[in-house]
Amino acid sequence: MKYCVLLWMAWCFATQFMQGQNDEQALYPILWYNTENLFDCEDDSATIDEQFTPDGDKHWNSSRYWYKVKNLSKAILALTEWDAPALIGLCEVENEHVLNDLVYNSPLEELKLSYVHKNSPDPRGIDVALLYNPALFTPLHTEFIPVKGDASSRWVSRDILYCKGRLKGGDTLHVFVNHWPSKYGGAVSSEPRRRHAAGVVRHKTDSIADKNLHANVVLMGDFNETADEPALVHLSQKPLHLLSLNGYNTGTHKYRGNWSQIDYFLVSGTLLQNRKGGLQVQHWKVGDMPFLLEPDPAYSGSKPYRTYIGFRYNGGFSDHLPLVLYLGKK
Repeated sequence: MKYCVLLWMAWCFATQFMQGQNDEQALYPILWYNTENLFDCEDDSATIDEQFTPDGDKHWNSSRYWYKVKNLSKAILALTEWDAPALIGLCEVENEHVLNDLVYNSPLEELKLSYVHKNSPDPRGIDVALLYNPALFTPLHTEFIPVKGDASSRWVSRDILYCKGRLKGGDTLHVFVNHWPSKYGGAVSSEPRRRHAAGVVRHKTDSIADKNLHANVVLMGDFNETADEPALVHLSQKPLHLLSLNGYNTGTHKYRGNWSQIDYFLVSGTLLQNRKGGLQVQHWKVGDMPFLLEPDPAYSGSKPYRTYIGFRYNGGFSDHLPLVLYLGKK
């Protein structure tokens, strides 16, 4: 009898120990991807989406749409290899319909993901969204924070999605999904809009830090700026830290032969501290898998394998490369 009790106690201890080891060694991949106009084929009378219809300038049809859904799912699955993603931030998704197809009617179905989404006031109808793995992340609170001008300017952009949730290991994580105003019309004239977006995010992250200086915060998105431009410089000050590439001929986007990084992760300082048992950044990378690139005959080298080049259908993935960030415990 004593022998059986000892065996049972040993088994319980081993199980708890292994569970602790698994929790500490668990990795939580977080993905970011600008999908380059994931539109359905229907004309939405409330938005400017006519280009992406069968009769539109880009002759967008169901076969091209489903091929893009398949391509995006392939990229997402390849980005984390064997690790199931915990979170996936997306931008340039048109509506809930396309999210349903991507999450439930593509190879991503095997991941059993859920999502957070709301139609934004963007004139073209493109939104941000957060996909999450319920086995690894549980949303606790969600907000869609408006980004818009005052009564005199009346411009509107995509909402910033904020989600507070709990990871499987018990850690609370604050996540922001961004798609800042573009440089359409000129970098200088459009800069105040991105400064405004930066201020909106900064106000929210500061309020989180005021309540908990050691909060785990991750921002991801297409910020439409490089690391040395004003709005991003304003945002990437303590307690936030920008994860930026260094070196020539690297980036997430290529324009007229020049690579630049305009897609980023920003994290709170807590996630960069080497704390035993604490959640922290393990590593991050650009998803520059060969199948996401194609030759760049005009400027040499390679470039993102995009869906369209102007109005010409190119059959690729996106004009941006994705990012992946791994959080975990040492």
